Amino acid sequence: MLFRDEQTERCLFAGILADPCVLGWCDAVEFDDFSCLHLKFAFGALRNLQARGEPITFESIETELTRLGNVQVDMARIYDTLTEGYVYRERWQVDDHIAWLRRLARRRANA
Repeated sequence: MLFRDEQTERCLFAGILADPCVLGWCDAVEFDDFSCLHLKFAFGALRNLQARGEPITFESIETELTRLGNVQVDMARIYDTLTEGYVYRERWQVDDHIAWLRRLARRRANA
């Protein structure tokens, strides 16, 4: 498992949603790297969308989760989880997490 806590998982997921291009740096990140179940299933749906070349948004992830039968994953809970700890409308915090994610992906690619 790559991540050690839910905060790290939230940072990764929020970074990807804020800037889906970041996903290109995350080839080494896998479904089983997540310990938080709702983020794990949402990340699996996100990977499916990526494989099909579809846009990555909250709505498309929710649609994919429904298609896969993972209706128990509550996107409202994911949204609340992602925004917890952020000062609302402070984009710099999300940008910091995107930068962190890029550094992590580079380290994993070079390992």
